[in-house]
Amino acid sequence: MESGDLKSCGNRVAGLDLTLDRSIEDLGRLVLSGRIVLTMMDNHYYQFQSGFLDDDTWNAQLSTLKRNLANPASAVRIALDVSPGPLRTEFIKLCNTLIADYDSEVGE
Repeated sequence: MESGDLKSCGNRVAGLDLTLDRSIEDLGRLVLSGRIVLTMMDNHYYQFQSGFLDDDTWNAQLSTLKRNLANPASAVRIALDVSPGPLRTEFIKLCNTLIADYDSEVGE
């Protein structure tokens, strides 16, 4: 990702201005930390789909994912928008559905 792309990402993420008082390094760390969480959650989702995680374990993971995606300024939601990278299409669809469900509940 080019530094210009990262600096301009705020305009694409729920209208947030992420560039205020943040260095390019801080923005990079923000996106990287969100990508780490998303990659782990994608792996958990894959394990659940493959039958390696039981419903209770997956529901606990899903609850965490929902909380992370509910906040437009969270590193997870920003990383999903800016740099979904190697995430599986099924997982991205799940995330987008969770965001849409949350946004419709709160009336956004």
